[in-house]
Amino acid sequence: MTSLDNLALDLSDKILRMNVLYKIIDKNAHLIEFSPNWMQRELFSCDHPRIINLKARQLGSTTYFALSVLDDALFNSNQNICITSLSQESGEKIFNRIIKNAYNNLHPSIKKMNPIIRERTKGLVFKNGSEIIVDTTARSGTITHLLCTEFGKVCARYPQKAEEIITGSINAVPKGAKVIIESTAEGSSGYFYDLCQKAMKLNAAKLAESQYRFFFFPWWREPTYTETDTNILVSNRLKTYFDDLEKLHGIKLTQDQKRFYTIKYFENEEKVKQEYPSLSSEAFLASSEGFWYQKHLYELRKNGRICTLHYDKLINVNTGWDLGRYDATAIWFFQILPNGNIHYIDYYENSGEGFEHYAKVLQTKGYVYGNHFVPHDAASRDKNRNESYVDVARELGFNLEVMPRKNPILGINNVRISLERTYFDEKKCELGVLMLEGYKKKWNERMQSYSSDDVHDKYSHGADAIRCAVDGINWLKYGNDYTEQEIEEIRGYELREQLKSY
Repeated sequence: MTSLDNLALDLSDKILRMNVLYKIIDKNAHLIEFSPNWMQRELFSCDHPRIINLKARQLGSTTYFALSVLDDALFNSNQNICITSLSQESGEKIFNRIIKNAYNNLHPSIKKMNPIIRERTKGLVFKNGSEIIVDTTARSGTITHLLCTEFGKVCARYPQKAEEIITGSINAVPKGAKVIIESTAEGSSGYFYDLCQKAMKLNAAKLAESQYRFFFFPWWREPTYTETDTNILVSNRLKTYFDDLEKLHGIKLTQDQKRFYTIKYFENEEKVKQEYPSLSSEAFLASSEGFWYQKHLYELRKNGRICTLHYDKLINVNTGWDLGRYDATAIWFFQILPNGNIHYIDYYENSGEGFEHYAKVLQTKGYVYGNHFVPHDAASRDKNRNESYVDVARELGFNLEVMPRKNPILGINNVRISLERTYFDEKKCELGVLMLEGYKKKWNERMQSYSSDDVHDKYSHGADAIRCAVDGINWLKYGNDYTEQEIEEIRGYELREQLKSY
């Protein structure tokens, strides 16, 4: 490249600046000149004040966005730029490896034109009044650029931090300022999922400034994602997956691409669809590490078992409950077919109501009922009324079967087993299925992994209710001695899961 000393640059042209000014550290730890790739050029050409980017790994979106906001700071006065990330450490890594490195390796004449006047561990202030800071949230000051990286992971691991970014950081950005949200997927719930779903439905050609432009870059569009080693054998399971991509979505892959994906599959297993998604919908449905049931519901969707179901008047309807005295009460309505399949034909949820309300709901549904399975606390007496849920229900003509208290993990595993023979009505159970998909594990900050504890939030009520329903199904099947039988089924289920991976 011709030296800047001998090149008459028009520094008002951002395209030119982005192509010649900056250096980056590549995947091999080499300092190289930054030249936008196909994805980065597409982001630049389709720019918009608000961007949400669902990405595959290592395509360079974070590098591009970080350099872009640095460029805006250098060549525009009084820019207040904030970068948020999964943690302070990960944010500072972006700051040091991309932004600070790019500035330090600028041509001296550019740095002299706009020098750093103050440097902190998590930020830079330039002579022209522009500032770049890295933090977990951003409330103070008028922000001109907000870059939120790995926001999907923030939503999954730190829901309160995600809410702070939405309500605090994004609300601090005035109309017309830049908001960039980018991440790999992390489950089909949370703010990142919701924002992506809303943005995908918008017409990209007719967006308002306050609406998000959605970008999705699948792995197979990256030309370097290939493997030429013919010793890499594609399994039958992946052959079926590739055939479905071609038949259902028109995505025809080369053998070299298939071998690349095969390697990534054996490195990441089912997380490959999160890290290297072929479809935007697949990315969300397959991101299951921090969620109890998402992998299972993904399989149900793929196999057409979230579909239209019909109430069979010859089979009694049972219900499974989660009771909320001060929060939500959730009810699953299900039928057990003669072949053992379970049909969840309806779902209802409400809050702040007594059993009288839910009794009316049961009556208006018009179903012929069998058993109503409720959790152990239904037998506890309310201190004010000196009667239990069971007492109130009996007075209204409903007999409730109280399920004994047990280890939640045992109940969760029971639900997983039952999903192998389960169908959901896609319309009447839409809310309930969303609750199951959003049912999370707690993030253990010290261990940096998900724990075996669940998160008690708006999603847990529907999940607790289906756990009670499955307890009732096993009670009908085994009687009062069903716990040992359940454990044997779990052992068999775990063995089947292990065999599936081979």
